[in-house]
Amino acid sequence: MTKLIAMFKEFKDSQVDQIKDLAHQYGYQVKMEDELLDTDDQDIAVIYGWSSDLTQERLETMPALKWIQKESAGVDAIPLSFRQKEDLLISNMSGIHAQPISEHVFAYILSHYRCMPQMAASQAQGVWSPPDPNLFRSLDDKTILVYGTGNIGIRMAQIGAVLGSRLIGVNTNGRPIEGFDQCIAFGQDKEWACRADIIINAMPLTDLNREYFDLDYFKTMKSSALFINIGRGASVKEADLHQALSDKLIESAYLDVFESEPLIETSPLWQLDNIVITPHITGIVEHFMQESFKIFFPNLQSFLAEGVLVRNQVDPQKGY
Repeated sequence: MTKLIAMFKEFKDSQVDQIKDLAHQYGYQVKMEDELLDTDDQDIAVIYGWSSDLTQERLETMPALKWIQKESAGVDAIPLSFRQKEDLLISNMSGIHAQPISEHVFAYILSHYRCMPQMAASQAQGVWSPPDPNLFRSLDDKTILVYGTGNIGIRMAQIGAVLGSRLIGVNTNGRPIEGFDQCIAFGQDKEWACRADIIINAMPLTDLNREYFDLDYFKTMKSSALFINIGRGASVKEADLHQALSDKLIESAYLDVFESEPLIETSPLWQLDNIVITPHITGIVEHFMQESFKIFFPNLQSFLAEGVLVRNQVDPQKGY
């Protein structure tokens, strides 16, 4: 039986050549997504990347599948029944997105706090019109509540601290994490939600946080607060967020992820004037493929030689 490594995301040609050379040493063949035949599925042992075509029904036709390496930090796109398989290894790209996502988050915040949209609108009209001075804000002494204290959360905490903000992290048990002024346990966060100037969701999706950010949550927030979601769309109840923004329960939202992507044209979120929507791009950076390769290739070497992974293996119980 042919053993296949199926590539659903691209690497540079030179990197693909290295993958093919290594695979050949162990009797594996490498195929890109557009090279796969229907009959190949039964021979796929390794999947790199992901595709909407990888439904549960299709995965069930892959009896040889032993390892899925996602190209993202989140693995919730993989059907739950497969994430929980004891004989299936899953790994992610956690860590490589921390810098670009953090930069993007602070681009959201600084643009808002320094009135850049208003000035861009004035420029487009050819009008010298300084915004109301009372609209300008500084991050100095602001409180930022960050849900998720992994690599992305830590990097955001480091940047926020440099800008003078107070960083409160939310994780599963409230364990202290370097870079945060304080950490609290998930479920004991509402006392800070009502005090935070900015709330950022950077959590992976789990059963505990699905639709966690609902209308009751938004009602606890300050009316001047910003809500930013770069974690997972399903953590937010979108209809409730729409109501909160429409009713001015919170000032603005910045969203890069959604319950269903792409966000449908008929979504009422598009019509709001106090929201910024970006198409799931906060983790994109010019050297993404190189950084991804640094995780995938050592994992591939270890998997082919010993059947184990050395980087970023996902805990099936935690989901990250």
